[in-house]
Order: sequence, then C-alpha cells, then structure tokens
Amino acid sequence: MGLRMNRLFSWAMVFTLLVNVFALAFFVQPAQATGTIYIRADGSIDPPTAPMRRNGNVYTLTNDILGSIVVERNNVVIDGNDYTLQSSGAWVGTGVDLSGRQNVIVLNTQIKAFDIGVLLNSSSYNSISGNRVTNDHSGVDLGSSSNYNSISGNNITNNEYGISLGGSSGNSISGNNITANDYFGISITSCSNTSISGNKLANDYFGISITSCSNTSISGNKLANDYFGISITSCSNTNINGNYIANSSTLGITIAFSPNNRIEGNNIANNLHGGIELDYSSSNSINENNIADNGRKGIYLGRSSSSRIFHNSFVGNPHGVVSEESVNTWDDGYPSGGNYWSDYTTRYPSASQIDASSIWNTPYAIDASNTDHYPLMSQPVIPEFQPFLPLSVLMSVMLRSHAREYDSLNSTHAQYLQNHSYTNVEYSDLQASLTQATNLGNILMVAVAALVLALGVSIAFFARARKTRIKQL
Repeated sequence: MGLRMNRLFSWAMVFTLLVNVFALAFFVQPAQATGTIYIRADGSIDPPTAPMRRNGNVYTLTNDILGSIVVERNNVVIDGNDYTLQSSGAWVGTGVDLSGRQNVIVLNTQIKAFDIGVLLNSSSYNSISGNRVTNDHSGVDLGSSSNYNSISGNNITNNEYGISLGGSSGNSISGNNITANDYFGISITSCSNTSISGNKLANDYFGISITSCSNTSISGNKLANDYFGISITSCSNTNINGNYIANSSTLGITIAFSPNNRIEGNNIANNLHGGIELDYSSSNSINENNIADNGRKGIYLGRSSSSRIFHNSFVGNPHGVVSEESVNTWDDGYPSGGNYWSDYTTRYPSASQIDASSIWNTPYAIDASNTDHYPLMSQPVIPEFQPFLPLSVLMSVMLRSHAREYDSLNSTHAQYLQNHSYTNVEYSDLQASLTQATNLGNILMVAVAALVLALGVSIAFFARARKTRIKQL
C-alpha cells in the first residue's frame, strides 16, 4: 500500500512540475530594458547588454525599452522591430534623439509618453518612417537648421503637438496618419520649401498651421473634423492644392497677413463657419475649388484686395461671398469665364446664355465693388480628390525614394534599403511572421528543456522508489 502511494505521489509531482514549466514557457515574458541606450560614434552599443542587435549599420531592437535612444553616429538604420520605446514618466525626456545627425532612418518603432518623441535638431537628410508616435507632448520635433528630412508613413496620434518644424528648409511630410492631437496636427514656423502631401489629419485643434513661411506646398491631404483646417499666417508663395477639407468646427482655410498664395483644386465642404477666409491678405489666387455647403459663407474677405478668384463652384453656402473693404477680380474674362453660383437662376431668372459659351449674359453682383462679369452656367470640372495612393504603392515609392535621396549612405545602409523595399502591409506581415516564429521557437526550446528536466526528475523518483522496494524485499 505504501509503495503504491509513493508511486502516485511521484506521478503527481511530475505532472505538477510539467504544468508549471509549460505555463512559464507560454506566459512569462523577458523583462524590458530600462535607461538610455547610446549608439556611439564608433558604432558600438552602450550599454552592450542593451536589447539591440547590430548588423553593420542596422540596429534592431529585440525588446521593449523603458527609456531613450541617443544616436551619435551618422548613416545608420534604427529598426524598432515593432517594440515599444516608452518614457519612465509622463512627458519626460526624448524618445529618439537625432540631434546633429545625418542620413539616419528610424522605422517601425512605437514611441510613447515622452516630452519629445523624436527630436531632430541641426539634423539633415534623415527619415522617420512607419512609426507609431503616441501620447507625447510633441510627437516629432524638427528644430532649427534641420533640412531635407522626410517624415512619412507614421501614425502620430494623441499628442499635444503632432509634428513641429521650426527654422528649417526642404523638409517633406507625407503619407502620415495624424489624428486627435490636442493643439496642432502639423505646425510649421519660419521654414521654407516644405512639402506636406498625402496626409490624413482628423480631430486635431489645428489640422495644419503655417506661420512666417515661404514656398510651402500643401497638396493631396485629407482634413476632417478639425477645429481649424488649414491656417496660414504671415506667409508667401504657399500652394494649397488638391486637398479635401471638411467638417471643421470653424473654417476650412484661413489666410491672414499673407500675400501671393495659391488655393487651387480643393474640395472645401461642410465647415461650420465658412470655407475660406482671407484677412489682410492681398494678391492671392483662388481657382477651381469646390466650395460647398459651408456654414455662414463660402468665402470671406476682410481688407484683402487684388486677388483673382474664378472657376470656382459655390454651392449651398448661405452666403457665397462676404466682402469687407476688399476689391477683387471674379472672372478670367470672356470666354474663359468666372465662377459657378448655385443661386444664380434664383437671382437672375431672366438671364440667358451668351452664344454657345456656357456663360450667362447677366453679371453676378457680389457687392458694389465686386462683380463676376461672366458667371458660369455649369460647375467647372474639379478633379476628383484622391486623398491617398494605395498605401502599398505609397510605401514602395517612399522606400525607393530613400535610396535615391540618401546616396551618400554607406554600402551597408544602401543595401538595407534595397533589401527592404516591402510595402507597408508586407513589411508589417513580415515582422509579425518573424516575431511569431521567434516566439514559437523560444517556446519550443523552453518546452524541450522542461521535458528534459521532467524526465530527469521522473527517473530520480522511480530510482528512489525502486531502491526503497529492494530494501523492503
């Protein structure tokens, strides 16, 4: 009876051990690293125990980090491998510091809860691509003299400031998802030759805010449900074209103290207070826009003269135009024509067509100082807005462009880009597959070790039981 109880006890112990070991294999994760990790100028990783793998000039995270990364070397790739870089407290420190760096790519990293998620200061020809930047005070911050950088394909959400640029030139912001940032989605001050294209901005206070800048291109973006859509102050030579701007709580586009800007080919609709507003801004061009169903007015002009405004479609706005102390040109002459006004036939029921020109023979009076002499009979054709290229195409073009733009990178860096021209979806799937395979391999190794350990324990128990039985005999 005693021998039988010993055997049952032995088997129970073995079973319990196996269950506990397998539970550890499946549910226990390695602890994340803490502190600041440096990529030194000589390429070394400091501390050497940091969860980061180096392959030439490519540095890949192997675990989450509660702390920061400071890069002191040019011509490198930082691949977050979908791991998280997180501040040790709310809005503390900098996530990835690229101050003074050139030709660095940061991709596929989750960056959260820092004062600044990614910092570029006096940094040029860098790329911030395919990252998730959330819950920071400032998501991506380009300080003075940070030129010819690319910020593309990132998710930048729930920050105070999404992307901020100051005192820099030749930067590109493209294909990002920028949403639910408390103050600014994109804020640019004292910059020149900036390109903002193909971004999705929603639920930010200011979608895009440009101040004291020149030669800025804002094209192909989709802005929805922001408090202000696009705000331009003290700027010149801004080109705003092909954007979709809708459902702002105030105005779609505001321009103040800014001459010689161009607003063309945009869809501006359902903005609560109005579509476009110009204050103290003269000699601007507003053409081929669809300005529809905005609250209060389609366009407001206050002390803003000498602009050319034609080939636009004004539909369903309570007031098509409100003009105060402003005199502007509202048509391009005959036979090019002026604008389409949805209330025209109500105001001028007896008007008729001039020859076969599709132009009404009665001018459309805006006020005593402003008249559209050649109002259009039908809405001008405005190209259908395509807010985004398919993401796979966008990411492929973006990654290929890195190889062209950063031809000064060393061969390891260039080879990395060549070998990693995945689409965004393919890259994510690849990373997920690699992570899954790595996790499975780790689990199997632990499981094998557990089986070996359990087998050893079982042999020991049975040997002891056999020895006890022999003594009893």
